[in-house]
Amino acid sequence: MRDRRQRAETLIRIQQDRSPYLFVGGLDIESDGSATLVVSNPTNGVPIGRIPTANARDVDKAVLSARKVHTDHWRRAAPRERARLLERFADALENEAQDLAILESLQTGKAFRDVLVHDVEPSVQALRYFAGWIDKHTGEHFDFGDGKSAAVEWVGPDVLASVLPLHDPLAAAVRKSALALALGSSLVLKAPEQAPLTVLQFAALMHEHGLPPGAINVITGQTTTEDALAAHPGISALTYSGPIEQARRMLVGAAKSNLKPIHFELGGKSAAIVFDDAPVARAVNAVCASIFRGRCTHGAAAAHLFVHESLYTDLCNTVTARARETVVGDPLDEHTELGPMTDDAHMKRVLAYVELGRREGARVVAGGNRDVEGNRSLGSFVKPSVLVDVDPRWRIGREDINGPVLCVSPFRHEDEVIEHLNGSEYGVAASVWTRDLTRARRTARRLDVGTVWVNTHDVTEPSLPRSGRRLSGLGRDLGRAALTQLAASRSVLVDER
Repeated sequence: MRDRRQRAETLIRIQQDRSPYLFVGGLDIESDGSATLVVSNPTNGVPIGRIPTANARDVDKAVLSARKVHTDHWRRAAPRERARLLERFADALENEAQDLAILESLQTGKAFRDVLVHDVEPSVQALRYFAGWIDKHTGEHFDFGDGKSAAVEWVGPDVLASVLPLHDPLAAAVRKSALALALGSSLVLKAPEQAPLTVLQFAALMHEHGLPPGAINVITGQTTTEDALAAHPGISALTYSGPIEQARRMLVGAAKSNLKPIHFELGGKSAAIVFDDAPVARAVNAVCASIFRGRCTHGAAAAHLFVHESLYTDLCNTVTARARETVVGDPLDEHTELGPMTDDAHMKRVLAYVELGRREGARVVAGGNRDVEGNRSLGSFVKPSVLVDVDPRWRIGREDINGPVLCVSPFRHEDEVIEHLNGSEYGVAASVWTRDLTRARRTARRLDVGTVWVNTHDVTEPSLPRSGRRLSGLGRDLGRAALTQLAASRSVLVDER
């Protein structure tokens, strides 16, 4: 722990000594504008560094850089060259895992060990997975006779832009980079304003290990920067993760420019369904790890727990005790399970939802307030919270809280849970807990969500696409489906007569 804290202090000094910069064309460059933003440590409010607020001219520089390298070099690179680079990046990410995880913890408040296990390790797997697809994502060939034949080729976008989420900026940057580079696309990443530092570091790391200058570019800023990306005619496709209000604005921007496709990965209110024959201990461990250790800042976290009425009282008592036992503290401490929210605005939003739940009639049996014990009074800490007797029709049961707040509701028949989840505005994921695999398969088939886990929750495999339904977005992340989503078909017909 002492070595980790000393390394954190060194990384902070490095960031504080740097002038605000963007990463464009393989270089650290200044913004065309003068506006900057402070990146602070949510554990204590201490500034870590400053970043530029990129304007439309900065976006234009990044897009031109990406398009130039794609035209001059990257689109002609052999598939095996791109595969070797992705494997090299995976090795480099493993070697730099400790520093990147420390920096990610400092800027987001996520527990260090969770960053290593749930962000860095899966990111390495994703790089290797997409490296393996590069020479296998092939087209089709047709012979029509009489000297006529045709081929269908799959072509990636020239320039892919990606607006990254706040909950896992480093892991998202790696996934999108792996996807774009596997397709032979150049990339413009827009890092979240509160947590851009690891994205900038990762881009520089890729450049150091052989990526052509301009194949990846990183810009920083606020929603105006994202608007400029959506409206830029030089961007071929865009992925977006963030609030739905901004997603709607970006759709308008794309419609007014070149009608670029935008693939959305938005919020969610994912659930765990615990039947009367469930492996209860495993269910409790998985749900509490998902909602409390992960802070429920991503749409797949188990935010709503539906429990069969025969188990309801005992399970409510168990998750309440588990919430109270959760270790809250400094994310760099190896014993910490829950760090702070990303900033004060995030903390206030979470606490406002808890108060809303009280007014609607839920019982707050754990947490529900800010954690100000000791040094935690300096940061944006929220105690792990459990709200029981939640009517799924209430706002607290329907809306995305985006914090460590577990809503618990009883049910009698599976139909009532499925009706609620399928009628929700969201549809990211759900887990089904039962020893009856016939029931598990039946329930999974009936749930209109992107991912269903059986007797586990929040498990990611690079070969399995992550997606959503309804207001959770239409984007595909990971798996072959992510490649297919971005690649466009090109038919080439040859008449040899």
